[in-house]
Amino acid sequence: MWIFRGGAPRKPSLIYQYHPTRSGDVASAFLREYQGAVQTDGYVGYDFLDTMKGISHLGCWAHVRRKFMDAQKARGKNAGKSGSVDVALGFIRKLYHLEKKGQARNLTATELVRLRKDEAEPILEKFRIWLDLFLAKYRATISWLRPGFTRRRERSGSLL
Repeated sequence: MWIFRGGAPRKPSLIYQYHPTRSGDVASAFLREYQGAVQTDGYVGYDFLDTMKGISHLGCWAHVRRKFMDAQKARGKNAGKSGSVDVALGFIRKLYHLEKKGQARNLTATELVRLRKDEAEPILEKFRIWLDLFLAKYRATISWLRPGFTRRRERSGSLL
């Protein structure tokens, strides 16, 4: 099942389409005439969006967060001290907090963009610096992170 979401931020619309595969051809056909932002989960089948004229291909923080949460769970409850996963989740938590702050203030789309520019960009820059150091040090041991995050980070920086 494919779900395409669009419309005004406060009045989104959803289109459901059944297709038997997850092939990027389905999204490609649907988005053929579209121009604007497209947010995906990092699946390699959507990489064609990086080269489509008029498309800004965006990553999904919920999917990135899930990878870190899975790693945190795998570490176990009795792991003791916090580690890199906790640092990454801390950055993501701050970004989620900003979104909640914008919702609580009932900000317009323009005001939300301003909030993100003013407050999220410094968080993202610190996260980018930390992540670059983390990836340089642990690249060979983080296969769990690569599909949902590092590939998008390396290709287009769609998350950061």
